[in-house]
Formats: sequence, structure tokens, C-alpha cells
Amino acid sequence: MDNCNNEKGTVLDTLFTSREEDICVITKKERKKINELTKNNDKYEKVLDYLDEITNDDMEKEKIKDSLESYIDGMNIVSTYVN
Repeated sequence: MDNCNNEKGTVLDTLFTSREEDICVITKKERKKINELTKNNDKYEKVLDYLDEITNDDMEKEKIKDSLESYIDGMNIVSTYVN
């Protein structure tokens, strides 16, 4: 009986692993869509450029950059959870 359970476990493990691999594959169509969505996405760099224009205070710039990065990290966490 133990042998039968081991085989079932192995078969199920194999099926789950196979399914995980299928889920994680990005197709050419999906890659194209991702490229379209991220094309010309230089907003973060523009904000940093504007920041350089409006202040010379390096401490303030660093605080603002840290806040932006924290916000972006939070959005990434939410997106990861939703996905």
C-alpha cells in the first residue's frame, strides 16, 4: 500500500510541476504585449531629472527618491499579489 501512495504522490508531483512550468511560460504574443506596454516608459527617469532641476539639496532629493522607490515597491507587491 505504501508503494501505491508513493506512486500517486510522484504522479501528482509530476503533474503539478508540469502545470507550474506551463503557467510560467511567456508566449511570443505575451512578450509582444509586454513590450508594447513598457515602450517609452521613462517616467521615473523624467521625475529624477525634474528633481535635479528644482532643488540642489541632496538630502531632500534622497528622501524623495526613497519615497518614490518605496511607493513603487508597494505597487509591485500589490501587483504580485493580484497576479
